Amino acid sequence: MGGNDNLSGVRILEHNFYPMRPAATGRAPTRALLAKLRATHVIQPKLNGDRVCLWVERDDSTYAQHRKGGAYSFMIRNRGQFAKLPAGTVLDGEVFGGKFYPFEVLRFGDLDLRTNGPEARALLAERVCRWLGEEWLFAEPTLAQLDQMATDFPATRQWEGVVCKRRGSAYRPHAKPTHESPDWFKLKWC
Repeated sequence: MGGNDNLSGVRILEHNFYPMRPAATGRAPTRALLAKLRATHVIQPKLNGDRVCLWVERDDSTYAQHRKGGAYSFMIRNRGQFAKLPAGTVLDGEVFGGKFYPFEVLRFGDLDLRTNGPEARALLAERVCRWLGEEWLFAEPTLAQLDQMATDFPATRQWEGVVCKRRGSAYRPHAKPTHESPDWFKLKWC
């Protein structure tokens, strides 16, 4: 991805940027709070993995970057699946158990989706997963599913809680890895 690429005046993502980071609230997700937030926020389960952005390169290879902007050096078993996507595609997600699970598509080929809301970026991530035969893990959980996740967390350590993303908000990469988003926040059980 060249530094001079533009699409409708929006700078195209380059390697080594800092992805949006949800603000920590110190609060646990409760039924009442989540029921209230559903009207204004996209709610996705918070997988307890490594935050990774994955690029599809022009030569059908992939590049993985951790949340602090450097190359992600651990093995991703399903990485080759994502190389089937159009060159230039950028996915934001988590690596858990050695597999990459995207929760949003930031760019699909030459189409920059950062000005779209998280509902559109997540919907495309779900469609990409289904098309590739990969498991989609970030559907908005029902209240019963949240109860089960909270009950299972101490034993499985898979789900930390939820990330709430303001509907209609653009994806704004950060200037530093410690910056937190005003549009995303997390509610955790631990």
